[in-house]
Amino acid sequence: MTTYVANLGVLTLTTAEKNAVASAVGYEDAQGMISAVNCSLQETIIQLTRLAGIIPAGSNLTAINNVLTLLQS
Repeated sequence: MTTYVANLGVLTLTTAEKNAVASAVGYEDAQGMISAVNCSLQETIIQLTRLAGIIPAGSNLTAINNVLTLLQS
């Protein structure tokens, strides 16, 4: 699991943070949003890993691997 995903997975917002988000225009569920972002990151890593296994060597593969490295650092 990546550092980003691991950190988001255990992030618990304070009451003040939840209230600040809840009182924003277009009320948002802060903890729910964090969970959704975490799931999106996990899915993105899976998809990029799949692409990296298929795309032949070249600048696009390098770019994908660079993004994966950043997400997994």
